[in-house]
Amino acid sequence: METDRPSEKGFQTACRRIRTDRLISTILNHTKPTMLKTKRNAEALLFKHDALQNYLLAADAAASAAVSAADAAASPAEAAASAASPAEAAASVAADAADAASVTAVDAALVAEAAASAALSPQAVKNKDIRAAAKRDFFILNT
Repeated sequence: METDRPSEKGFQTACRRIRTDRLISTILNHTKPTMLKTKRNAEALLFKHDALQNYLLAADAAASAAVSAADAAASPAEAAASAASPAEAAASVAADAADAASVTAVDAALVAEAAASAALSPQAVKNKDIRAAAKRDFFILNT
């Protein structure tokens, strides 16, 4: 009586196929988490770079706005100061306006800096370089 056993060659082929499938699945199971981790790290680095770039652009724009507002407010004060004594009162008023404008510009710069830092992720805020840049920019804006 004949049994339903496969031939010896078919049996060996099936064993090889099973070993190959197991080997492939083992390789995929080991490389897949590594690939995912590498992809997450690359995305995190790109996000940190973009966040830092956005922060620096916002801080630069705020600083340039503060400087231009102070310059615009200082030029009428200088023109009024060079005039005669009746114009000294106007110069005093213009200087007060320049001070108020510079305070407003600094406040706007601080608001822009706060908005830029709020746009950063908590993971990027932990980065020491970003914190050092923020402290440096804050010091520059307040001097």
